[in-house]
Amino acid sequence: MKAEEYVIHSFGEHFAAYKNKNIVIYGSGPNTEKLLQHYSDYNIIGLLDGNRRDGELYGKRILNLEDPVLLDTDIIVVVAHRNNIKTIYDRISDFCYSRQIRLYGINGKNLFDFFGSGFVSRSGLQYFQLHENELKRQIDAHDTISFDVFDTLIMRKTLFPADVFDIVGYRAVQSGIELSNFREIRIHAEQKNPLRSANLYDIYDHLQNITGISDTEHEKLLQLEIEVEKQIIVRRETMVQMLEYALRIGKKVYLISDMYLPNDAMTEILFNCGIRGYHGLFVSCDYGRGKWEGLFDDFKRLVPSNSYLHIGDNEVADGISARRAGINAFLIRSALHMAQISTYESVLKYAQNTNDRSLIGLMLSRVFNNPFCLYGTQGKPKLERAEELGYLFMGPFITNFMLWLFEELRQGEYDDVLFSARDGFLIEKLYSYSLKELDMKELPAGLYFHSSRMMSTAASIEDVDDITWLANYRSELTPEQMLEQRFGLLNSEIMPYSQDRHSDLVEYALAHSDSIYARSEQIKINYLKYMNRLGLERGKIYALFDFCAIGTSQYFLSKIVPFQLKGLFVCRYYDKNNRVSHVDAKAMLHNYSLYGHDSYFYANYYMLETIMTSFEPSLTGMDNNGSPIYAEEVRSEKQLEYVRIMQQAIETYYYEYMRVLYIEGQAVHPEMGDRLLNLMDEGYSQRSIGIFDNIVLIDDMGWRPLEIQTTLT
Repeated sequence: MKAEEYVIHSFGEHFAAYKNKNIVIYGSGPNTEKLLQHYSDYNIIGLLDGNRRDGELYGKRILNLEDPVLLDTDIIVVVAHRNNIKTIYDRISDFCYSRQIRLYGINGKNLFDFFGSGFVSRSGLQYFQLHENELKRQIDAHDTISFDVFDTLIMRKTLFPADVFDIVGYRAVQSGIELSNFREIRIHAEQKNPLRSANLYDIYDHLQNITGISDTEHEKLLQLEIEVEKQIIVRRETMVQMLEYALRIGKKVYLISDMYLPNDAMTEILFNCGIRGYHGLFVSCDYGRGKWEGLFDDFKRLVPSNSYLHIGDNEVADGISARRAGINAFLIRSALHMAQISTYESVLKYAQNTNDRSLIGLMLSRVFNNPFCLYGTQGKPKLERAEELGYLFMGPFITNFMLWLFEELRQGEYDDVLFSARDGFLIEKLYSYSLKELDMKELPAGLYFHSSRMMSTAASIEDVDDITWLANYRSELTPEQMLEQRFGLLNSEIMPYSQDRHSDLVEYALAHSDSIYARSEQIKINYLKYMNRLGLERGKIYALFDFCAIGTSQYFLSKIVPFQLKGLFVCRYYDKNNRVSHVDAKAMLHNYSLYGHDSYFYANYYMLETIMTSFEPSLTGMDNNGSPIYAEEVRSEKQLEYVRIMQQAIETYYYEYMRVLYIEGQAVHPEMGDRLLNLMDEGYSQRSIGIFDNIVLIDDMGWRPLEIQTTLT
């Protein structure tokens, strides 16, 4: 098959579904000409080529990456020799990814999948050698310094800029403005605006014309967008320090931005971010043209100087455009671009909606806030503080679970939800915050519930089968310790173990059956007193939270309580031969294999459990008044301080996400948090945090002390 025949056949085979979508072809060779002739009925809106930026070829417009037409593009198909595909991918992949444009080869391969996973481009390797001192040297060598604004001095917490419009649309509905597909309408109002370099007011005037919204709704939507922008913007600390450095050494400093927010709105945002002292601000919508169209020429005309340096993140707008105007350029990377050239790249493709993307975006706004943080890393970010683990990885994971939990509680019929100690401590805190501060009043009130497997099992022993099951539970306890810790017997009730008199542990335990039944009854009475004090009612249905469980606590509790328990777990693991595994419970994650891990969480939940725990010691029982009795604390003050730091970081992430980014009614996919949690693994991150050194997690069933061996070194 000749090359042109292959191109024609392959295009029809793989892209027929896009016939009526907006298609752009990358490539200007003779195969493209043949393809266009054969598929003249397809909606091919233009061509891209690395050597040409405008004009017309084969009856189609030649586009460039600054052309507004590309903003409406659904798919770009690369028609080029296989030796050139990688070069083209490097050239346009960032542009396509940030605008959610599909990028395919003529053979039907998704180029993001083909090149993206685990791949570090040559430009990435070069970028890993870029140190902030090089920027300082460039600043020293020039008289007048200009900075790009968005993704350079400040950045959004969303993954993509257009995700802002989804948040605005959601809040508009909350405020009584019913306008479906707001994201698409807002993009259209900007791209198809009759005014060149329209500002935000022009955009909303056009939006009003095409939707027929009232003047009041027009003003409310416009102010909503400005409000959202203010809330989701964070400054890039290192770059602001560079601006301050330039001012400190006497340079003239200006800001130049391709942006629809007018000067007054931009100035307020910058002021709120603590960015002050610069000598002027040039915004494209105020000058009627962007950087590529000549904004740099306006800047040079109004600010004469012997030498200029422009600093920004966009290769075309901040690099090529500046150099074309006779201005030297220094390029950094946006947080998204840094993620794409790092070991974190693989997680990007799993986001399926705005809420998913915002989980990632908020994390990236912290981990890649410093554009020089990948220096000397070969693309593997460095983690040096406990707070980073909590915010960057556990924060998204726990937020993911909280959203899953809310949805399960809304769909189920529960009178209340019990957050079992000690792993439910932080979850209950986040839940309580959500009800009070996020107005989730339709959810049950929630209760922190003192519980443990030891308490649950010891309180519900009714027959020989129960004693046999508990005696056979794997253990590193001595026989005497087993009776004390697992069955709650007093030393005075325990006879010495003798292999001559007892063939095994079951026989030894059964020899104490009268004492075990009596003790179990007393433990049950005291435990029920605690539940009565808590206000739990007969006949009600309670959701029971657990962190990672097979269902032991729920199974044994269900035998003694006068109400129904339904489990809601972060992760549930299974053993079909274990009678407790048949409880009524749902989980966000599941582990079905007895010999493997189905999630990163399950592989590491012992370590994560040490972080989620409360600051109380382990529960050993209830006194005769139904008040908790605690064991002696085995954790050091230093270890407890680490837990406090981690939990505060998780809370901070959760509060930021829920207050600013979350769109109610849009599901976050359960695996999203686990994929972000996975990035803390040493395969993705360089870690030097001794947070888990010497921490021991006590198994309350007496299997063994679980020493958490840190891999974070």
